[in-house]
Amino acid sequence: MKKNYYFLVMVLVFCISFIFGCSTVQYVTPKNENKNFSFENLTKDNTSIEVKDYRNISQKDKLCDTLQVHLEEILNSDKMSTEQFTLQVDILDYKAYFSRSNWNADFNVNIKLIDKQNTVVFNKEIRETEKRYNMWGYGTAKEVSQQVYDKAIASIVSSVNDVLR
Repeated sequence: MKKNYYFLVMVLVFCISFIFGCSTVQYVTPKNENKNFSFENLTKDNTSIEVKDYRNISQKDKLCDTLQVHLEEILNSDKMSTEQFTLQVDILDYKAYFSRSNWNADFNVNIKLIDKQNTVVFNKEIRETEKRYNMWGYGTAKEVSQQVYDKAIASIVSSVNDVLR
């Protein structure tokens, strides 16, 4: 009887660790290598960018800094503008997680474009997702995180460009 009890406890411990081991979340800081995006009417001389992180995570990454630098780099430097804007980007969610043999990534941001009179010109929530079969473990998590980041940057830029045309 004692052996059966020990065996059942071990099977239960194995099953619980297997189930929790399959639900992994990764927070990967993306690279801002993709310079194919550009704000058409937001200029470097008259635009400030504010990025805030509202994620509830225990380990902080450098996502805010990376996003801030990336958005500043793609401001239009060829144009001069008299209009002053502040682009506020609130990071609500960014993660890669493993589920059913796939790495999934979510990036959820809220963007606000504010003019010099402190009027909100534009406000939009952007949600991007990406999914990929787990071929290379955490390497796949990095790839899917980068893809969802690039998609979110493209959505931010195209949304702002559409408003300011």
